[in-house]
Amino acid sequence: MDRQSDGSPFEHLVVDTGMWVFGKSLVIPAGLVTSIDPAARVIQVACTKSIVKGAPVFERDHDTRDPAYLGALSTYYTSLATTS
Repeated sequence: MDRQSDGSPFEHLVVDTGMWVFGKSLVIPAGLVTSIDPAARVIQVACTKSIVKGAPVFERDHDTRDPAYLGALSTYYTSLATTS
């Protein structure tokens, strides 16, 4: 985990995926986190890799303060919850 949201209406983590998703950082809603192992530097989430990879692209820190980007993330993850 690179950082977490502070004061954002959309609680989230910014996660450096390493080689898991070709070295990209991804924004993960905090509610999807099922466990964190700090020693192993592993975060488990309640969804598949393909779901996380399909989320709106995170490109820069400013995105996590952009209401349009956070809205797109919220819409994406909410739509998955309503279709499952």
